[in-house]
Amino acid sequence: MENKFLYCVARHFYQKHESEINKLCFVFPNRRSSIFFRKYLTQCMEGEALFAPKMITINDLFLELSGGQLVDKIEALYILYQEYAELFKDQGEKVQNTFDEFVYWGDVFLNDFDDIDKYLVDAEKLFSNIGDLRKLTADENEYLSEEQKRAIKEFYTSWTHSKKRDIVSKKKEDNGDKEESMEDAENDEQKENEERDKIDIKGEFSTIWDNLYKLYTRFREALKEKNLMYEGMMYREVAEALESESGQHILEKECAKYKQILFVGLNALNECEKRLFRYLNKPGNGIEVDFIWDYYGDILTDEANKSSQFMRRYRGEEKTPYGNVVEFSQKAIIKPYGTPLEPLRYDIGPGKINIVSVPSAVGQTRYVTEILEKIYSDSNESRPDLEETAIVLPDESLLHPMLNSIPKCVDKVNVTMGYPLINSHTATFVSQMEELHKKTRPNKSGGVSFHHKSVMALLSHPFLTAVLPEEGLKSIKDEIIGRNLVYINPDALESYKQQFEGNQQQPDIDEQPIETGEQQFIENELFKAIFSTTPDTKNIGNWLENILLLIQKHLTGIDREAAYHYLRTVKRISDLNLPIDDIKTYFRILKQIVSVLSVPYKGEPLQGIQIMGPLETRALDFKNVIILSCNEGIFPSSNVSNSFIPYNIRLGFGLPTYEYQDSISAYHFYRSICRAEKIWLIYDSRTEGTKVGEPSRYIHQLKYGYNIPQDGKRRLDITQLALSYNMKGREENNLDIEKSPAVMAKLREKYLQKSDGQFAGSFSASTLNDYFKCQRLFYLKHVEGIGEEDEVVEEVDGAQFGTIYHYVMEKLYLPDESHIDEFRDKNKIEALRKDKAKIKRLILEGFAKAREKRGYSYANNTVSYDDLSGQERIVFELIADFVDKTLEIDEEYAPFTFKAAEMKINYLMDVDNIGTVKIKGSIDRVDEKSVTIRIIDYKTGSVDGKMRDEKGAKPNDTIPKLFKEEKNGSCVKNSVSFQLLLYKMMYLHQPNIENSDNILPAVIALRHFHENKGVRSQEGLTKEIMDEFEEKVKEKIKEIFDEKVPFKAVTFDDGEYGACRYCNYQNICKIL
Repeated sequence: MENKFLYCVARHFYQKHESEINKLCFVFPNRRSSIFFRKYLTQCMEGEALFAPKMITINDLFLELSGGQLVDKIEALYILYQEYAELFKDQGEKVQNTFDEFVYWGDVFLNDFDDIDKYLVDAEKLFSNIGDLRKLTADENEYLSEEQKRAIKEFYTSWTHSKKRDIVSKKKEDNGDKEESMEDAENDEQKENEERDKIDIKGEFSTIWDNLYKLYTRFREALKEKNLMYEGMMYREVAEALESESGQHILEKECAKYKQILFVGLNALNECEKRLFRYLNKPGNGIEVDFIWDYYGDILTDEANKSSQFMRRYRGEEKTPYGNVVEFSQKAIIKPYGTPLEPLRYDIGPGKINIVSVPSAVGQTRYVTEILEKIYSDSNESRPDLEETAIVLPDESLLHPMLNSIPKCVDKVNVTMGYPLINSHTATFVSQMEELHKKTRPNKSGGVSFHHKSVMALLSHPFLTAVLPEEGLKSIKDEIIGRNLVYINPDALESYKQQFEGNQQQPDIDEQPIETGEQQFIENELFKAIFSTTPDTKNIGNWLENILLLIQKHLTGIDREAAYHYLRTVKRISDLNLPIDDIKTYFRILKQIVSVLSVPYKGEPLQGIQIMGPLETRALDFKNVIILSCNEGIFPSSNVSNSFIPYNIRLGFGLPTYEYQDSISAYHFYRSICRAEKIWLIYDSRTEGTKVGEPSRYIHQLKYGYNIPQDGKRRLDITQLALSYNMKGREENNLDIEKSPAVMAKLREKYLQKSDGQFAGSFSASTLNDYFKCQRLFYLKHVEGIGEEDEVVEEVDGAQFGTIYHYVMEKLYLPDESHIDEFRDKNKIEALRKDKAKIKRLILEGFAKAREKRGYSYANNTVSYDDLSGQERIVFELIADFVDKTLEIDEEYAPFTFKAAEMKINYLMDVDNIGTVKIKGSIDRVDEKSVTIRIIDYKTGSVDGKMRDEKGAKPNDTIPKLFKEEKNGSCVKNSVSFQLLLYKMMYLHQPNIENSDNILPAVIALRHFHENKGVRSQEGLTKEIMDEFEEKVKEKIKEIFDEKVPFKAVTFDDGEYGACRYCNYQNICKIL
């Protein structure tokens, strides 16, 4: 406390002025520093009741002196656009840009105009100076950077080719928003690049340049008519008013209110501020003023350090000093520091510095959790050091992860930083609302239906999960997935209580109401507002305002503040009465405007830990300072503000350049740590693509520039720590899962026979194949029970296709139990082939059955052909063709006896020293011809590579080759052969089965019908081979229950041909 800059300033002036301190005016760089100053001043007063002095920010001072009103950015952009449109109209040219296309470039122009005014540049000379610059440079291209050339190309591509984009957009709408093909996209991109290459950079730049001065003057005049100003315009008016007697009189009258004006903690001054300071500091004007600078410590004030750029520099051979502390010298001697020109001490520097590398962006915030918990445990309970802790976020995208990483010991958090509104939860919510109402299609009731992906995404948004009942949301999601609803009627979303009667006529799948028991849920105003019919363009603003108002009531913290600013933006757009043709245009304008806005989180800075951006650290000191994202390119930032003013012209006219921004960043960094006792500098050490995980230059400067040993002792106390996470493959890290007592208990509970003879679970061909494919997969899926999430399938997937085909074949041969063991000759099968009506009916019943598996029952257990989508109708014809082909093959194989379909079989296997396990299966079909019994499995997918090759096979090699371990750790590559052998093994253990040699396992492979390989069988499976197979299966089951053998993971590979690429559990493996 004693050494904090603002506390020392407060103590000095209170001790000097005491009860007359209310006659002073303190001017600060930002609001937060003024609040802390007020706090420290109160502490210095020790309970004495006094009137407070005037405390104001430098921006507010200029605003008071100007007597004007600042224009908000949205209105400024629209006025600028209107003047731009009028400018081209006056020149007889048609404006091609719409307002939403202009927003980005308008923001660039506003920033340039702001700089021009704040630095008192003669705009007319600046915008006409390009010709003179050409004469001064040997190469005409020198005055434009590569970034500016690219920006001009993009600008003019937008400027002159917006009509083409409108045509493309219209074409997409006419095609129902279908995605563009890859070939079309590549062609469009190539044409776009060719158009850019044709642009005359220098010529077009000159055109922009000529128009910018006209636009600048017209824009300022338009604002004056409305008595509005942008910030730079406000600064300029105050500074230029000082050139007149009337302006000086107004300033002197305002300043006469105060005994003394004190500017505290400023650093980089623009020309308007300098002109004001020079006038106030001029002797004989009757105004007492002082400038209290925060330039202390030999690191911060080092002339070789950019942090001292604005403090003091020397020019010319005479080394004439200039800078803030020279031109605006500090008179007050602030103890214990003195003044920057005559410091009382030089030993001011950072305390213990911890440099920490973390191979993750979000992982940095997780490490901060540990730091905060350590600070809390080490601090005095009556005065925890968390109150003296600041977390600095140069990368604002880490704000939400940081807030989610705050430990429970922290009860109060204050956020003060600028956060892009486009990154807020409100922006994602509105974006999902846009998607919801863009992806619609007409329904039979005359309204529109919403696409399931848009509905599901919106129902999962944090706003709705926080506001609406969890049971209601889950009910809707389950119903959408269960019924596989691709499009949902909004009326159905408000009709949960309505039930279908068994004899009721089946409505269109779009029109079926979603059922839920939550009556209050349908009455929820917010839910009904969101899923109402898409509003027209006249009411869209009011519609969105209503939804945001309803949402905002339930939000807290930064989400509530972001929603408030988003709501203000929506209202401002409505106030502008923009010409909007459709909902897409509205959302496009909204998104463009939001992209250039920030949420100025302010909070209450006097309690709890502080989360802030580097800019907000000005003039503040904390005991503990934690700075994240200390990477080169992030802190300091490598992003240079977009500008149409070339670097050389900026330099020549004294406008800020990237060196200027680097100096400001350096000052913020070194000043923020110069009086801290403990500092953590955390950076992301990952090397990915163009990111090389390079630490910030500030870290290198501290380590190698300011930590050189002196008198055998290091100047700084620096500790380095490298954290790592287990993110690599099996070759470098052990991904195996040990069979702990808890894991073994789960295995025994699930798979071993209980004392009452029952089983909680069983093994099957697919279960064991999962184990052979990847033991970690088996553990996650079958032991831990982590299931694959269901989702709406827009196309008929392999599982549904198989369900329908299996159903049709079963019911063709076995419509009921009376047809078991029925003899089938060629004539009977030919009759089945000709009965197309029956096959059609069975296929439609199959579609109903496939949907029943997703939780919905159809009246009469069927669907109508009209209910099928276009893609489903193609599948219908394909299944009909496959059924016909199967019957054709059967006709050639006839006569035979059809013995069973969908035969459920179980085998209780006794495994030595383990116990009894159950192996189950479902044989699709069993038929018998002569003495041969075929057990058949229908396969809708490819079986190539999944069946054992019979050619040249030796009987004693059959089982060893089947269970051969692959290089990546998996085994049993021939999964189909394993399934067939397992089915034969189980079939042999059924009652009344005596001869094993006459049982032939086979597959009917639909995908291989066209190759005349539709039927494939596993020949030569003698009793000896089957006995060997059963022993091998027992050996593998023993291995599963062997606590000494961990569940091994295959070598992780999610590359283009990797075994893990399509595994649903790959993300879990990456974490583990």
